[in-house]
Amino acid sequence: MQRGIYLVKKLLLGAVLAPFAAVANDAVVLDPVYVTATRSEQADVRLPAAVSTITRAQIESSGAANLVEVLRSFGGAQVTDLYGDGSRAQIDLRGFGDAANANTLILVDGRRLNNPDIAPPDLSSISLKDVERVEILNGSAGALYGDQAVGGVINIITRARTGNTLGLELGGGSYDGYRARANGGLNRNGLSLRLSAETRSSDNYRDHNQLDYSNVLGRAGYDWGTGGAFAEASWVDEDLQTPGSLFAAEVKADRRQSAARFANDFSDTDTRVLRLGVNQAMGSRWKLEAEATERRSDGSFRLGTFGIATQDSFQDRKLRAFNPRAVGRFPMGSGSALVTLGSDLQRADYELTSQLGTQSNRQDQTDVYGQAILPVAPALDLTLGLRRARVENEVEDGFTFVQPTEFTDNRTAGEAGLSWRAREGLRLFLRYDRNYRFAKVDEFTNAGAPAGSNTNLLDTQTGDSYEAGAEWTRAAVTLRGTLFRTDLENEIAFDPTTFTNINLDHTRRDGMLLESRWQALDRLTLAAAGQYVDAQIRNGGFAGNPVPLVARLSGKVSADLGLPYGLNAYTEVVAVDARGFAGDYDQTLDELPGYAVVNLALGWRWNKLSLRGRVNNLLDHEYSEYGAAGTDPGTFAEAASYQPSPDRNFWITLGYEL
Repeated sequence: MQRGIYLVKKLLLGAVLAPFAAVANDAVVLDPVYVTATRSEQADVRLPAAVSTITRAQIESSGAANLVEVLRSFGGAQVTDLYGDGSRAQIDLRGFGDAANANTLILVDGRRLNNPDIAPPDLSSISLKDVERVEILNGSAGALYGDQAVGGVINIITRARTGNTLGLELGGGSYDGYRARANGGLNRNGLSLRLSAETRSSDNYRDHNQLDYSNVLGRAGYDWGTGGAFAEASWVDEDLQTPGSLFAAEVKADRRQSAARFANDFSDTDTRVLRLGVNQAMGSRWKLEAEATERRSDGSFRLGTFGIATQDSFQDRKLRAFNPRAVGRFPMGSGSALVTLGSDLQRADYELTSQLGTQSNRQDQTDVYGQAILPVAPALDLTLGLRRARVENEVEDGFTFVQPTEFTDNRTAGEAGLSWRAREGLRLFLRYDRNYRFAKVDEFTNAGAPAGSNTNLLDTQTGDSYEAGAEWTRAAVTLRGTLFRTDLENEIAFDPTTFTNINLDHTRRDGMLLESRWQALDRLTLAAAGQYVDAQIRNGGFAGNPVPLVARLSGKVSADLGLPYGLNAYTEVVAVDARGFAGDYDQTLDELPGYAVVNLALGWRWNKLSLRGRVNNLLDHEYSEYGAAGTDPGTFAEAASYQPSPDRNFWITLGYEL
């Protein structure tokens, strides 16, 4: 298998570099960057950063069944999906391993999907039918987005305006899975309405892993020429049986089993989101934009451990946010300056009731920020940004913080960078960004403080990010390369040997991301991406050791081929190198083996009718995307535990859209 992974690495490198040989003197076609790079709609790339876009056409060609499968095909992201269905997945940009969900900011139309606690963002709550495109801002964005935007930002843009449409979709596949989707849209005289609904169910690959899921999304908007407003509401209900992890002997005996110690485990969550937004032009230079969001997520769960009987736990989250900003354009001698001034206000209320009692935290974040993109010379833009952030926590848990205890902190983040359009089709950029991550609401209560001490043992994580890159775009070829370094102090991590959250000393990520896309023939598109990340702990007791669960090498190659009679074929290879088990900071365990997976999709479209099928893990490889350092319940010794990934599986979808 290692020989196979070596060959895949060679294939990835060759595929990434191959389009360089195909560059010709064709007319330049620049793909627009829409929202994420500047937090407002812009038609050109002026931020000194690498921004990737996954379009609606690419999503449909891939035959992906969920958003996680779409993001897995992006070579700059390492995905760890516990069950292979997208319900418990985290996306890692720039090498953060088990802490990726707190260092990669996930947005839906600019709204934060990240939870205020350590639970990963619920990517399964976004139906693919509602997604127009995905924008990925690679690298730190602390000045522009603030808390948790350390490795990068992923912004999922939904289909706000789809014309007068009505669509139906039915799907089924492996593990007794089925799905039904419906959506409709109406546009008339400035008024837009959209409604979509989805329900799905699956037994999933592992025993004791049944999923029942439903969501409904409604959006109404009105455009009056100089501005517009919208209201959006969604509801998501998810009931999931959780099979737990397996030790090596259990995987060898039956990788699909769920151990008896997890027989009663489950996770049920009900989420409701209400969002209101408005934008209005103020003269010829300024535009005001604002959104207000309330997200409530009420859940219950049970986690078995060491064969000890456990009770149901109840977890309630309430997050309210208000995000106003003013965007202005001003003429300068060499072009137009873009200025953004805004504020991010957020309150998170969290309460967990378990056998240990009740833990609660009210966390308030108050940020103000500004960014200016200035054309200092022809084809040369200077970006400057600054953010001031304050966080206030009021923590109580009845045993460590026996009385409501307040923790506050203030942080400043800044950015500076240059973007130079050196010649037609070629852009070079250089950037510095200061970032930070505040401790999440439930990390304070698990930081190893003595009972009754009312002492905060977690410091705010801070870091400095440096990037240099180039983009070369021709009619048939797009090439992008980025070199980066991120230095962090007090990185917040979970140590399973002490069952506490800790601050690591100085950690560093050095790396490189290469991306290429080549329209090799009229109906054949080849794409590849490869990433190298050296994530290392630089000081303290773990000095010299790699950050667990971060692969040094990862990437993908894909081919998208249009065929006669409305047929389309898509195939991809996703490869990830070996990496340490989550939590294994002292490297006492062997590495989690690397893997290479082949996925294949076929599609057919005739008028309004479409038929798509996708096979994942075509070669039926046995592997695990996730593994962690655990404690063997028999010997109480440290041992490697696994979440086995699915074997070969398929999904077929029939759709009709008016």
